[in-house]
Amino acid sequence: MVLKKTFPIVFDLFTFPDWGRGVLSVWWRNFLYFRYTLLVSFFWIIIEPVLYLGAIGYGIGVMVERVDGMPYLQFYAPALMAITGMFVAYFEGTYGSFTKLTRQNTYGTILLTPISAQEIALGEILWAASKGFFSVIGVTLVMAAIGLIKTWMVIPALAINALV
Repeated sequence: MVLKKTFPIVFDLFTFPDWGRGVLSVWWRNFLYFRYTLLVSFFWIIIEPVLYLGAIGYGIGVMVERVDGMPYLQFYAPALMAITGMFVAYFEGTYGSFTKLTRQNTYGTILLTPISAQEIALGEILWAASKGFFSVIGVTLVMAAIGLIKTWMVIPALAINALV
């Protein structure tokens, strides 16, 4: 107890914020806004990875014929799933949060409600992870449509990408 009073900042680093109803409210607000801006979000979630798939997968695939016995495009596809999830979650967690803080004043408005700053932070983290996973699902559907995914191994890949 003496250590906690002497070094409160160290103990605050290892305490998890309160998980209340406000976390889901912040997540739901972000989801509704995502639905509202779905056409703009569609570009980032589907079109951009498809462009990468074409440019890197097919473009470099012409020069690199096989990697460990499989075509380069099929070798590159799982990496694109992980890259897309990380990029979308990172972009939403940085630029999206910056915009909500400075331009839209979303956080200031939410703080006028009974939702705490800790719940806002957790809700934003949960939303960034969810949006990243939505993008992974979108890329997976595109890859399945063009025939890159042929096995049941996509289910463990999606589970791993959910952790990303």
